[in-house]
Amino acid sequence: MLMKLIIMLLIATSLVGCKNKAAAPAEPAQAEAFSFESIDVGASYVDISLPDMQGKKISLSDVVTKQGNKYVLLDFWASWCGPCIREMPYLCEAYKEYHDKGFEIYATSLDSDDKAWRQAIENNKMVWVNIFANASSPRGYEWVNSIPTNLLIDCSTGKVVAKNLRGEAVAAKLKELIK
Repeated sequence: MLMKLIIMLLIATSLVGCKNKAAAPAEPAQAEAFSFESIDVGASYVDISLPDMQGKKISLSDVVTKQGNKYVLLDFWASWCGPCIREMPYLCEAYKEYHDKGFEIYATSLDSDDKAWRQAIENNKMVWVNIFANASSPRGYEWVNSIPTNLLIDCSTGKVVAKNLRGEAVAAKLKELIK
């Protein structure tokens, strides 16, 4: 609780943002300063840009707008999170089945240990986009206070179409959406 309060104070003193605006298709909403409210189904996603395994910044909007992508799963996880690791076989299966049909994963690690993050990616055969948030929720996603948490984004609209899909529900939702 104290750590969460400290993080909130640090964020509150360092962030400057602007109000959410109606986004054009596939464009992210702007992160609102001090926004700790969840992004719900039907809302526009908020763009983030964080380093991948090679240190190159990859933005969520680049993945959402990439030609051929139809749906992107924004997944918050960590190597030390048992429930997150138990989700990986389901994500691997969904990725294998639907990647060629327009499905991508933007996995956002909340690890603080770079080595543990890299090892978990290797051990779990996570071949999708993996970024490192260095132990804190990215701006606009401060509401993520438990993991695993995910949002399924429709790339044609930039809107969240599902939230917190677990287990086989990821593949089931993709089967419903990708015809």
